[in-house]
Amino acid sequence: MSALELSTPTRDVPHPFDQRSADIILRTSDSVDFHVHSHILSQVSPVFATMFELPQPAAPPPSSEPKDLAGIHPVTDVTEDSKALEPLLRLCYPDPIPGHDLHDLHDIQPALEAAIKYDMARPTEELAARFLACTPQSPPQVWVFGCRHGLENVARGGAEALRKVLLRGASELLLSPDPMDIPPSSRGLEGISAGQYFRLLQFVCCRGGVRDAATTACDGSNSPSP
Repeated sequence: MSALELSTPTRDVPHPFDQRSADIILRTSDSVDFHVHSHILSQVSPVFATMFELPQPAAPPPSSEPKDLAGIHPVTDVTEDSKALEPLLRLCYPDPIPGHDLHDLHDIQPALEAAIKYDMARPTEELAARFLACTPQSPPQVWVFGCRHGLENVARGGAEALRKVLLRGASELLLSPDPMDIPPSSRGLEGISAGQYFRLLQFVCCRGGVRDAATTACDGSNSPSP
């Protein structure tokens, strides 16, 4: 928990994250305040449940009259930016909240990483399904993400899609300077073992089927040997 930092300008987001019934504020790395209900997030995330059990900052004196909710609710700083946090939080509330239909890997990935970080089962499942639906945008990126986070179905989907690309005659992909062609924003092959990469190449180049794709996906994540 952090005290209110008056030196840093912040902004709020619209409904439902501007309600006075909220009891805590999540402040993102880009200084956006989300006024949320701790009992809702505690049900969705054991990480937040534990966080909210920590002692809260004292409420302002009765004589004070804060102009906004940031003056009366405790503030929790999070490392995610608002583009990652907003779609995730919208999935946490009981009723579907329109406004964030995600159809791009670059938009879904930060939200999915946050869902995994905060151990949110249902949002993780839904965002992973959306991520998989975008596999044709960048099969290698999907495979890397699945391996990095232990999501076998995601890694398998990326490996199978990459193999289909090669089977369609795009063999020049493997002859390019960067055969994986993973966007820098996705941290390249960070967290991927040599063994995983070797098995992927085996699968997409010549041998293997669906069973091999599953092995390629996550096995050997901590071992550099094939």
